[in-house]
Amino acid sequence: MASRAVPSWASGFSHYAVIHIGCIECGTDSGIVGIFTSFNHATLIAEKYSLKLEWMGRGQNKFEVFPVDINKINVDFYADTKTKIRSKDPQQLRLVESQIKIIDEMLTDMSNVINDNQ
Repeated sequence: MASRAVPSWASGFSHYAVIHIGCIECGTDSGIVGIFTSFNHATLIAEKYSLKLEWMGRGQNKFEVFPVDINKINVDFYADTKTKIRSKDPQQLRLVESQIKIIDEMLTDMSNVINDNQ
């Protein structure tokens, strides 16, 4: 197979995760298949395993490629949105936000240690 150009949505990333999106009905778990530095390598892995489980159909047991940044939260915007939408109790929302703030401070400290050690 010829290598393909990295699509615009995946450009600018140094790593690509192949994720197995499982099947609830057939009891197949979802999970990370692997993380690769080549978009083409990741895409070929996803295609290979998609073909192996293609017979199950119905859009389940798919293998998808997602660009990721290493040592960085890649979906923080989603968590922030869901926290605000799902919490109707202002006191509960304040508690969750204070817990998130403490965790963010811990993550900042960890990032500083990682950067100091590089």
